Amino acid sequence: MPEPVPTPRSPRYFTAAAFDIRATDRDSAADVLGLDALQLGPTPGGAFEATLDVPPGIWRVWLRPRTAIWVSRVAGRTAPPISLIPLSLDLLEAASSIARAGFALQELRVLRAGTWSGLIAPTAARAALTDPEAEALWSVWASAGRAVPVEAYRRGIVWSATSELADRLLTIICHEHA
Repeated sequence: MPEPVPTPRSPRYFTAAAFDIRATDRDSAADVLGLDALQLGPTPGGAFEATLDVPPGIWRVWLRPRTAIWVSRVAGRTAPPISLIPLSLDLLEAASSIARAGFALQELRVLRAGTWSGLIAPTAARAALTDPEAEALWSVWASAGRAVPVEAYRRGIVWSATSELADRLLTIICHEHA
């Protein structure tokens, strides 16, 4: 039985979820996602993308590294109920990828055994993020003069304040991960 999808710290957060799809072409990717291949159109970045009205969101597929991302267009919603393998995220690498993309870490908490830690000092961040019992990170980053909240789970899920931010941050993490 699959694990329950985590609930974000804020019901106003939007989700992006990454999956390992093992597809080698657009047709097989569409089949895995339960889409018609014609729904997956090419994007300038070399991915394929399908925008759906029901459920409201976007599927984006990269054949290399065989990854699909679901981005919800409705706050508090998760990926459609499809039997896919979540893309496992390394929390330290996720945070490092976000930092390399020009975001500056302002606050950090880690989820362990279903409980969020207090604020973690920058000097303790590496140890906290590599703790094998750490399930997720909650952080606030600064970018272009604004605060960017990010909640990232080992199970390939990112929550953030807007659909676009969740999409951008998980895309950054997945491309660094590849």
